[in-house]
Amino acid sequence: MVKVIGLTDREKADRERQSRLLEIAKKTFPSAKVMAIEELNYLRVNLTYGVLSVHTLGDNEIRVDQPATLDGAKRLAQAYEKSGEKEFTVKKMYE
Repeated sequence: MVKVIGLTDREKADRERQSRLLEIAKKTFPSAKVMAIEELNYLRVNLTYGVLSVHTLGDNEIRVDQPATLDGAKRLAQAYEKSGEKEFTVKKMYE
């Protein structure tokens, strides 16, 4: 027999939060292409000068792959914190 289930309350809350974070990213970078990768619980922010990866489940981390994106990541972290989110960390993925 096949069992069909719906989303749990936790999964619904995670989706709502990710949607809220997506909107904040779009407002912070209006000309960027911002997309949610729900299955992996992260947002991808494509800027003209690089990419930000926002990990939204558990660690509240924004990863940057090059120095040019560091200031943008800090700006986004501040926007998230200003909206009431707990502290975000910006992690440099380069040396």
